[in-house]
Amino acid sequence: MLRYPKEKENITHINYEPWHFRYVGKEVANYLYENGLVLEELEKDLKESYTIPVKNENTVSSRDRDYRGLS
Repeated sequence: MLRYPKEKENITHINYEPWHFRYVGKEVANYLYENGLVLEELEKDLKESYTIPVKNENTVSSRDRDYRGLS
């Protein structure tokens, strides 16, 4: 995948680098390409959707874990 595309400079905070490619595997590369995403956007989506099991069998999203002392 092209790591720092021109149209995503505001997300990656890195200037366009046409020579900078990153191997992420076929499935991830296809997903990123088909959805027009860069790694920062994928990481954000994964963090927002990931849940962490806790002892009392409840789950807490990763964005809430700091508030419950699970960081």
